[in-house]
Amino acid sequence: HISHVILFYFILNYFGFNDYISIYLSIIIEILWEIFENTSIIINKYRRSRTMYRDYSGDSIANMISDTLFCLLGSAIAWYLPMYMIILAILFFEILSYIIIDDTILINIYSLLVA
Repeated sequence: HISHVILFYFILNYFGFNDYISIYLSIIIEILWEIFENTSIIINKYRRSRTMYRDYSGDSIANMISDTLFCLLGSAIAWYLPMYMIILAILFFEILSYIIIDDTILINIYSLLVA
């Protein structure tokens, strides 16, 4: 979720939104995604996409809160770090996520689009 907010921030910035609006919208988009991710539509897409998601029943409240807190961390990273450090941070967090839980933003996008 750190990477999500950083990417949203730069996409919004690219399309002409100022820094403040980009940060706020990135956080709002991520919170809305947390809600949408726990609907039956998305849960069923995840279940069909990979065997590790077969028993997925949605996120717990604690998980949703921690995802939101990591989203806030991502917004701080996007706001304060220079671009090269942000790129390194995204790579680091995505590789770490893949190693620890076999899940990344790219895997999630693929799972949602292909399933």
